[in-house]
Amino acid sequence: MTEHRWDAGRARLRTRTLTAGRDVGFPAGHVHDVLNTGTEPAVSVHAYSPPLSAMSYYEVRPDGRLLRTRTELTGSEHAGLAVG
Repeated sequence: MTEHRWDAGRARLRTRTLTAGRDVGFPAGHVHDVLNTGTEPAVSVHAYSPPLSAMSYYEVRPDGRLLRTRTELTGSEHAGLAVG
């Protein structure tokens, strides 16, 4: 799997390969995207503690800055609700 993550210190995206059985941790506010770039099926398990209350989605602008495109509340009672 491939992870694209935002490096706020350098204001750019960084990419790394995540191999089977590997775990990674990061602090609150970490912005990333994980996708399967291989030919075999893959699963990515995301566990958050404390649980997320909202999840934001971003795009990278041509000038390299992040633009938040939407935020959704998490949890079954909020499924699919957009914020702001």
